[in-house]
Amino acid sequence: MVASVGFAGAAAADTVPPAMLNTTCSLDQIMAATKVVDPVTYGELIGKYNSEPGWVQGGIVYHMNLLLQKSPQDRQAEINTLTGIFPEYVSIFTAAEPVANEIAAKCPTFPAEDPAVWDATAPAPAPVS
Repeated sequence: MVASVGFAGAAAADTVPPAMLNTTCSLDQIMAATKVVDPVTYGELIGKYNSEPGWVQGGIVYHMNLLLQKSPQDRQAEINTLTGIFPEYVSIFTAAEPVANEIAAKCPTFPAEDPAVWDATAPAPAPVS
């Protein structure tokens, strides 16, 4: 299970801070921002992700992308559902508010599609100009 000091301060385990409910970022952008803002949590998430069979990895990405396609009003309910299925991965959306705010602020500066964010050995992503 992924645990992080940065994610420990959320009001409730599955409460999504407004910055993450309202983000327009892609999953890759959120992962890139997390790698920069909270590298320990990023490393734990990617380590867990890379230990999963390919079909589970595909399901994780699929469901996280579906979540991001929902309206901000519907995202909290989807998080509540996904918490029972992918709790470690949902934690990226339920970060403590200061961490979530920083991730949400930085994520638009990264490419919308960047497969390298799923590779722990890749260098930290650079913001796009």
